[in-house]
Amino acid sequence: MNSIFITSSHGEPLNSIKEFLNDAHDEVVIIVPYIKEDSLRQIIPDGNLKVTIITTWKVQDLWMKSSDLSLYPFTKEKSMKLFINNRIHLKVFMIDWHKCIFGSANISRRGLGITKNFNYELNTIQPSIDSNTLLYFRNILADSILMSDKIYEEYRQKVHDLPPSPKFPEVALDLAIPDTEFLISSLPMSRDINMFYDLYANNFSSDDKETKECAMHDVALYKIPLGLTKEEFMSRLKHKFINSPFINKLLEYIDEEERYFGRVKVWIQSNCKDVPIPSRRDLTGNIQVLYKWIVQLSEGKYLVDTPNHSERIYRAK
Repeated sequence: MNSIFITSSHGEPLNSIKEFLNDAHDEVVIIVPYIKEDSLRQIIPDGNLKVTIITTWKVQDLWMKSSDLSLYPFTKEKSMKLFINNRIHLKVFMIDWHKCIFGSANISRRGLGITKNFNYELNTIQPSIDSNTLLYFRNILADSILMSDKIYEEYRQKVHDLPPSPKFPEVALDLAIPDTEFLISSLPMSRDINMFYDLYANNFSSDDKETKECAMHDVALYKIPLGLTKEEFMSRLKHKFINSPFINKLLEYIDEEERYFGRVKVWIQSNCKDVPIPSRRDLTGNIQVLYKWIVQLSEGKYLVDTPNHSERIYRAK
C-alpha cells in the first residue's frame, strides 16, 4: 500500500487524523512539539486505549500560550501518559506501534484546519513502519521525562512568576507585492484549453508529464476548484484569465493599436520583473500560448492573423 498524502483545508488534517486514530486497537502514540488542549480533545478517540503523548514544554512557549499548561491536568484526568522531550521537532501520530501519520501539523486549531485561517500543512499516512524507525521512536520515548504533579507544579510556578504575556493584534502587512503578478510563471502554460479541461476532468491523468504539469500549473494559477462542469470551468477560467493584472495590462497595450509578435515579446520582457520560466518552452512558446488563450477566452473580441510573415494580434472592430 502506498503512502497517502493529507493536505490542508478547512477541517483537514483534523478529520483524517481523527479517523486514523480511531482505527487503533490498543495504543495511540503522539509525538508533537506544540499541543493545545482544546485541539487535542478533538482528535483523541473514545474507548479504553492506552494513549502516550510526547511533547515539548518550554517555559517561554507556555508563557506565550504556544503550548497549554492545562494539557497535563487533561491527560491526567483521561489516564494518558504525558512525556516531555524538548528536543523533538517531528510530528507523528502512531497507532499500535505499527503505522503512523507523519508530517508538519502541530495539534492546534491552525495546524489541524479547525479554523478557516489554517496553516498549509502536509502529512502522510505511512501504512507500515520499519524496525529501524520504530526503534528511533522507542529511543525518543526512552529519552523523555514522564510528567508528574511535582514537575507540573514547577512549570506552573515558573510561568506564574513571569509577567503576563503581551497581547496585541496581529500586524497585517500588505504582502500583495504587484511585481509578483508580472512573472512569466503568472502566465498560462497549457497549449490547448480544451485539452486542459480534459486533463482537469480526468484527474490530470496523462502520460505526457509536461502537459500534465502545465495543466496543474494553470489550475493553481487561476484557483479553479475541482469538480466543475465544463461550462462552469470555462466561465471561471475566462473570468480569472481576462481579469488577471498581467493580462489586463497586456490587453490595454493591444487595445492601443495592433501588435506584431516581436512587439508583444518586447513588451512582456520589459514588463516582467523576473523570468523563472517554469517549463522547457522559451518565451516564444509562452506568447504562442497567450495568443490562443486571448482569442478563445475573449470570444472573438481579439483576433490573430499573419499578414506579414509575423503573427499580429488586434482588437476586432
